[in-house]
Parts: sequence; C-alpha cells; structure tokens
Amino acid sequence: MPFVNERISSEDFNKYDIERIIKNIEGINAPATTIEDILGWTIDRSKNIFLLYVTAYGQFEDRHVETYVLWWDGAVIKADLETVDGSRSDRNSTHMILELPKLILPNGFSTGRAQVLDVLKEARVCRGSRGVFGQEKNYTIEFRF
Repeated sequence: MPFVNERISSEDFNKYDIERIIKNIEGINAPATTIEDILGWTIDRSKNIFLLYVTAYGQFEDRHVETYVLWWDGAVIKADLETVDGSRSDRNSTHMILELPKLILPNGFSTGRAQVLDVLKEARVCRGSRGVFGQEKNYTIEFRF
C-alpha cells in the first residue's frame, strides 16, 4: 500500500502518542501538539511508516525550512527540509526544490540512510503542498540530496 494523506483519527493520535513524539523532538518549539492542531499526516500503513509536518521557520522568498517527523515502526527520525527555490505558475501548479540540511536518525536504527532518504522522498512527494488539505493539482518536487 503506498503513502496516502489522511486526517489523523483520535484513535491513531493516541495509539502513536503523537503529542509525546512532537514534544520530545530536540531543538524545536512546536506550537502544534494536540489533535486539534495536527490534523493530517502522510502514512503507509502496510510499512508502518508515517510522515508528520511539525513546524516551519523562515519566509518562502528567503529561507524556508520545514521540520518533519518520519516515524518508522517506532523509530522517530527528524528531517529538516529547506526550500531553496520554487515557482508557482498558478493556484494549481507548483514546483519546489528541496535540500536536506539536517537528518537525525535514532541510535541503533538499523535501516540504512539511503533507504531512509528514498522513503522520505516518497512520503514528501505524496504530501504535496499541505497533505490532506492541499489544493494543487500539479505539485512537483526536485530533491537535491
């Protein structure tokens, strides 16, 4: 089953202890920690992996970095994705160029970095501009990592 964008159910929010995951991410002050704040995710249930947008800083025109959690069968991976360039031709078409200034793998995580990057890219492409709330019909991403 591939990644899909979904609203997070209260059952899943509690099952995966999303609030604890976000509160324990080092180096961020995430304003969103409740199910009312975090409504959507990108999940592949068959692989037991999900991507969760946590926070962002910077301006789109300047330096814009988004922090994500890639939850992989219990392991919490922190990824910062920086938009280094992008264009929007109209409300339905966007192209982004992303770099990866930071990727933090947990100690003892046995999956290789290359596989993590492949899954991160797959999930991020599926997420599009705003996950379950995205509107663009044509959203493309170029990864520079």
